[in-house]
Amino acid sequence: MSCYNCYKLFYIKAEEVPLRGKPDPRQFCSDHCKKAYGLANSMKCQLADCGKRFLKTEGEYVHGKWFCNDEHAEADP
Repeated sequence: MSCYNCYKLFYIKAEEVPLRGKPDPRQFCSDHCKKAYGLANSMKCQLADCGKRFLKTEGEYVHGKWFCNDEHAEADP
């Protein structure tokens, strides 16, 4: 596999390979790379009462602000 953060090639363990289908493409060579990816690609919800951190790929970007879900995007004044 190739690390999703630094692109280093590494072997995955046999127990991490799913029995059906392809393995998750977001594999990391180390915990350090996983944390670095999370920090670089995460945001804090910009709704005043929330403040939850989330990956950008799982959030909503509406009117120039990042929100952790669609309900918070709609609740923003």
